[in-house]
Amino acid sequence: MGPPTRDIDIKKYSEGFWSVIGGSVRELMLDECNWRSRVFYSILGQCSQLEGLHIYLGERSLLEMSPEQVEKFSSMRSSVKHLTLLASKQATAPLTPTIFGQLLSTMPALNSLQIEWCTTPFVKSVLSNLVESGRRLKLFRIKGTLLVDEGLVGFLEANADHLEDLRLESCVKLTARVFAAISKCTALRNLSLVEAVASEDSHLDDLRAHSPGLRRLFMEGCDRVTGKSLARVHEFRELDWLIISDCELISRGPRVDLGPFSRLKHLSLDFALSGADFLKHVLKPKDVRSLELSLLSSGPEIFSSVVRNFSNLEELAVIRCDDLTDEHGVMLSALKNLQCIRISNAVGITDLSFERGIGSRTMNEIVLHNSRITDVGLASLAAHHDRLQNLELIGCGEITDSGLLALLHRNPLIQKLGLRSCPRLRGTFFEVLEKVCPRLENLTVAGPGMNDRALDSFAQRKPEVVVLRPRHARAQ
Repeated sequence: MGPPTRDIDIKKYSEGFWSVIGGSVRELMLDECNWRSRVFYSILGQCSQLEGLHIYLGERSLLEMSPEQVEKFSSMRSSVKHLTLLASKQATAPLTPTIFGQLLSTMPALNSLQIEWCTTPFVKSVLSNLVESGRRLKLFRIKGTLLVDEGLVGFLEANADHLEDLRLESCVKLTARVFAAISKCTALRNLSLVEAVASEDSHLDDLRAHSPGLRRLFMEGCDRVTGKSLARVHEFRELDWLIISDCELISRGPRVDLGPFSRLKHLSLDFALSGADFLKHVLKPKDVRSLELSLLSSGPEIFSSVVRNFSNLEELAVIRCDDLTDEHGVMLSALKNLQCIRISNAVGITDLSFERGIGSRTMNEIVLHNSRITDVGLASLAAHHDRLQNLELIGCGEITDSGLLALLHRNPLIQKLGLRSCPRLRGTFFEVLEKVCPRLENLTVAGPGMNDRALDSFAQRKPEVVVLRPRHARAQ
């Protein structure tokens, strides 16, 4: 267990407070503090052991330091290794290039940077600053920013032999130049690309030549990559994590023959597989711990093959599994090591599938989307599983408050509870929820019949629980 984490609301800077706790802080998140630069750098100086700094930028951000302040703080050297910059919608100008440069100069040990929801011009200036300063990073991730080639190509080329973890989202405007630069990176271990529409087979082929040590590959929306190139992904001999999603030419093309993989432990695919026993020929069934499959075709056969051959599975997610029936659902009880199950659109699976429980008796996560389960099925789950930590029921139209409460009574360890688009739920259980689930940390509720007053009362009694109420509750 790691050190305790505390959320502290400090409206005014207290030098005494930070001088007491600063030396023991390892990770710090500043959430819209809007402090002046003098205060911010004073805190940074007092946190002598700080390794991770996360700055959530609000309507105002750090002010540019005056020449006098620059001279005062120029000798300060923070121990920060990872920096995260997150911008709120109100942050019209998160940080200027000058301010970022001043911040960077105080962090000589920084080798990891994550940027979320910042503007495209700001990201370009950050990349330029990193290259000009000669800073080399091992981890670089961008989320929520529309990326462009400018600045990114130079950054990738400068860090080609350093980058180990790279995640780029919103890549729709990036050209082949960027993906050519990525393919030349020699130290990559983790690569995630989202909406990389200009990425092609040749880039993946080059990546195999330059980064044979790649361990994790995530590709979503890489529409020009074909099954032909994907069929050679097993040549990454160290690969243990592979996720392929929404890649048009792969999804619409002929069935893909993967493998054989030597170390793969997690596989997530959303395209048609080539035959029922395909998986056991490309994977080492005893080594695989996590599978996520879209059963677009040959669903029942593939599902049966998974249960027969992958006895050590700890996590299983099956989506688009309309053809599964109770004949297949009852097989889940045979997966004695299963800790997490996610089933979506299994309209042919009824309460019968849950009579003997699902997987291990120590199961800690169950997620059901668009399921025909009733209170009878919930009672079966309650009889076999009493250590759940995460329970999500979405689009389960037959369950009621009494059935849900019976399951919750058996699972006092639940930390995360999600209930959406379950029209027969009324929310009477909110009156006793804190007693039934004393460890609850996160509650997501959406549905037309829910008792808002009871939910409001629960939220007031348990302010430490994060309560989310999505406006659009339609089950997916």
